[in-house]
Amino acid sequence: MRNRSIDRRGFTLVEVMLALAIVSIGLIAILGLLPTGLRAARDAGDNTLSATIVQDTFTGLRTNAFHSAMLCDTCTITPQDLGTYDTIANPAKRVFNYYDSDGFSTPQATAYYKVILDFQPQTPVLTRVTASVVWPAQAKNPVNNSIFVTQIARYDQ
Repeated sequence: MRNRSIDRRGFTLVEVMLALAIVSIGLIAILGLLPTGLRAARDAGDNTLSATIVQDTFTGLRTNAFHSAMLCDTCTITPQDLGTYDTIANPAKRVFNYYDSDGFSTPQATAYYKVILDFQPQTPVLTRVTASVVWPAQAKNPVNNSIFVTQIARYDQ
């Protein structure tokens, strides 16, 4: 006499379809997060590079003699005495530097970053320097902005 119970080994079509539905929902959720992760990585890289550009700018201001610091690589402004170069009182004298997406100095037409330097003398021997970095530089209203502040002291007096 044979046993009438059927030996079932495997999955039914309904079980396979449910498993595929669950896996596909999970994959769609993971793929939906991918653009957000890529955007966050790009923004982090841009913020890091803007901080590096400003740090290099501040270092350049500090390594030169206080009264003859080169303020702009790509513009026609001549070196000024930082003790009297007040761009807060006279915004027309602001210094603009332009950098490409790799952080190298470049003409305005090909710039990705725009660095705006403002100088405000605090005392005869101390100047506050504010660097605002905006990107993309060619945008009418740039969506990214970082502000950095340092003090530069005059030691030649």
